[in-house]
Amino acid sequence: MLIPTPTSGDISLYFHLPFCHKKCDYCHFYVLPNKDEYKSLLLKSLLLEIDQKKALFNHKKIQSVYFGGGTPALAGPHFIEKILEALRPHLHNEIEITLEVNPENYDLTALRSFHQIGVNRLSLGVQSFDDDMLIRLGRTHSSKDVEKALENAKKAAFNNISIDLMYDLPDQTLTEWRHTLEKAIQSDTTHISLYNLSIEPHTVFYKYRDKIKARMPKASLSIEMFEEAKSQFEKVSYSHYEISAFCKEDYYSKHNTGYWLQRPHLGFGPSAFSFYEGARFQNISNLHKYSRKIKANEEATDFKEQLSNDLHLKESLALHLRLLHGFDIASFEERFGLIPTTLSKTLQKLVEKKLLIKDQKRLRLSNKGLLFHDDIASEII
Repeated sequence: MLIPTPTSGDISLYFHLPFCHKKCDYCHFYVLPNKDEYKSLLLKSLLLEIDQKKALFNHKKIQSVYFGGGTPALAGPHFIEKILEALRPHLHNEIEITLEVNPENYDLTALRSFHQIGVNRLSLGVQSFDDDMLIRLGRTHSSKDVEKALENAKKAAFNNISIDLMYDLPDQTLTEWRHTLEKAIQSDTTHISLYNLSIEPHTVFYKYRDKIKARMPKASLSIEMFEEAKSQFEKVSYSHYEISAFCKEDYYSKHNTGYWLQRPHLGFGPSAFSFYEGARFQNISNLHKYSRKIKANEEATDFKEQLSNDLHLKESLALHLRLLHGFDIASFEERFGLIPTTLSKTLQKLVEKKLLIKDQKRLRLSNKGLLFHDDIASEII
């Protein structure tokens, strides 16, 4: 599957809506309790931030809008509608508008409302179809909740539904993983993303990290789980288009693909990341501090880094390699500049190690390289 390279006029928008009923034990994102006062404050601030940043995307084509969190659907259809109304002059028929949803929260009426206001893609945080595993993760939904949510999403006319699955989990077995894969295939969604458990600071899991790591699958089993998923999905016509993502037909994630292709993106809301004109920056990870800055018409960032041309090229190359079709070397150099001789030698060594494949004008990961992208990226950068 060849994914179109973004033009200089393309951009994506991300909105961080950090509301949660309960923060998961492994979650390291900025989240807030689901309170009306917080929603009201955030909505006012987001509308102001859109107005302040509109000059950055006024003359660009928005390829995707993504509402992430937290559990952004907790904000409700009215909240999402207000954001989309503010963006309406910039939206078009082909745009992808994604909303993250948890299985336990949304009935048919709510899902229909989201669809009617313009959301056309759902990302469902399934994680596992095993009830015991969901309890160990601190999730508050069951496998039956997932089945009901998927049924309601299809009744609400969503024909583009992605589900997230996690592996490398404490006490997880290959048998349990196969059961989850089987149920995922039966769900007949258009997109599946895989995530292996990462234990991050400032989480409950981090507090008990030594005990948890001792219960996590060994590296050999982790690889077997990944390869099992790849094999099972490809048997039923899911295309493996990015290291951790599979899709039917052309239902790849336009938004996430934009990250790998270095499409500019603007983040709105507390803690949201942006990448624009070679600089990456992050908003303040505090709702009230962020809102005060926005109200005062000041930048609400607490981190900004302008990438050097050399670092930008290297990071772009490493990110492009996440896509299984790799990239055309000549087209890459036209966008980002010539690959330096020293970096070309590094890439050649990775080819010799059979981690990369150079196929005429294209460079891509080998099957072995799929399992070691982080190591490859480290060598490149």
